[in-house]
Amino acid sequence: MSDRQARAMKSHLLAAALFLVVGTAYWTIVSVLGGTPEPWDAPGYWTVAYPGVLLLSAVAGLVRPAGAWAWGALLVLAQVVVVVIATGVGPLLAAGLLYAVVLSLPASLTSSVAGWWRKRRTTRDAA
Repeated sequence: MSDRQARAMKSHLLAAALFLVVGTAYWTIVSVLGGTPEPWDAPGYWTVAYPGVLLLSAVAGLVRPAGAWAWGALLVLAQVVVVVIATGVGPLLAAGLLYAVVLSLPASLTSSVAGWWRKRRTTRDAA
């Protein structure tokens, strides 16, 4: 592995860690404000929290277009981290993980499109 590839991988891993921390913080706030240990049980999940994470996914793709597909997924999957911290590992965790994976698909698409747009715009502005 070249030095350039090593730096790129390190940068990508740092970005992944950052977005996982941001997602965990976001879903912790959702859980606390919703009064529930599981973010997807919060009263405003579908009207505020989930649209909010889609917006965060777009911002993540714009800020870090390299590997943008992963940022939205990490932001949504961080719900599982919050659930495990709040309730531990239980028999329904697999169902919750599957639920989060399905919900991560639109977020991944959102961050991908935002990253694509940012790359396209940057390339066009440079020409």
